[in-house]
Order: sequence, then structure tokens, then C-alpha cells
Amino acid sequence: MRLLAVLLVALSGCGLQPLKTGKVDPGVSQLQVKAQSVINEGYRLLAASDKEIGQSAADGIFTPDDAQVYLNRAIASRKKLDGYQKLLNSGDINAVLSGANVEQLVADALLKEVLARAIAAKKKPTTQFEEFSPFLATA
Repeated sequence: MRLLAVLLVALSGCGLQPLKTGKVDPGVSQLQVKAQSVINEGYRLLAASDKEIGQSAADGIFTPDDAQVYLNRAIASRKKLDGYQKLLNSGDINAVLSGANVEQLVADALLKEVLARAIAAKKKPTTQFEEFSPFLATA
């Protein structure tokens, strides 16, 4: 039953909110534009992670518990980005740039970890011979 719940969440977009991107007004500084770009990129990376987590859970590559661990990390990172977006909206650009850059790196690392694990699982040899030669496995 728990697997079904995780798969339903995964297939419905991993429980993520719609992709958030803030808009920058034309009269803002270059620092504000940079800060908004960093936040937007963090959201984009998390959305890609959520999609891969959901697909890997649906494909059976991740156990429900593994998928939940990754989703929890994505949710925590998204909440931090939400906080930086609020700071940016209030005008605290310097705090946003330093923190959002770090959070973007965290989101990027999460995506890379999820993708690496999914790719490794998909490339596992099905027989002992495939590990040494793809030609032997097809013979």
C-alpha cells in the first residue's frame, strides 16, 4: 500500500508544487536580476530532480523509502529557496545571493546524485557475460 502511495505521488509530479520562477521588473539592478536567476535555476534543478525521482520510483529503481528520502531533500531545498525569494522580494539582495548560490549547488548535487543512481541501475548487466562484452550476451 505504501508503494502505491509513493508511486501515486511520483506520477503526479512527486508532490512538487508547480515550477516557480520569479519575475524581475525592468527597473531593477543587475544584482537583483542575478539573484532571481540563481533562485530560478535552483527551482528548475529541483523540478528535474522531482521528475527523475518519480520516474525512478515508478520504474522500480528506487524503493519507496529511497524515493521519499530524495523527495524530502528536494522539499527542504525548495523551502530554503522560497525563503530566499521572500528575502529578494523584501530587497535583501546580498543575503539572497550568498544563500541562494549555495542552495543552487545543493539542488544541482541532488539532481546529479539521483541521475547517477538511476543511470547506474539501468546499466547493470543482466548476465555475468554482459559485464565483459555486449557481444557475448547476444550470442
